[in-house]
Order: sequence, then C-alpha cells, then structure tokens
Amino acid sequence: MCQSLFVEASFWFTLFQLDRYIAEQVLKLGCPHCGSKLHVANYPRKPRGVWRDVLGSEYNQRFKLFH
Repeated sequence: MCQSLFVEASFWFTLFQLDRYIAEQVLKLGCPHCGSKLHVANYPRKPRGVWRDVLGSEYNQRFKLFH
C-alpha cells in the first residue's frame, strides 16, 4: 500500500531534513537534564534497504549530540 513511498527519494530527503532540523533545535537548547552545552559527534550511517545510488552521500550521516 505505502511501499511506493519508500522508493521515492523525496521521502528520504524530507526525513533527513527533519532529522537535521531536530538536531539543530536540540543543540540550541542544550542538555535537557542539566542545561549544559551539547557537542556534536556525527558518525557514518549504513542505510539498510535503501539504494545508495538513489540517495546522496549526505544521507550516510547520523546526528549525535552529547555533553
């Protein structure tokens, strides 16, 4: 039923943009527990079930924040 949605590159682009937006907002707010500054340590992602030639290299990144 919705399987064709996951093949569309626009779906993955929107999902990636949402991920990036959330990471930026959390980074601005700081640690939700103590309020201290958060640091960024993004690392490679292995997209499973997604064709790598359809998506650009920026989709191989995971956002990680820590303090």
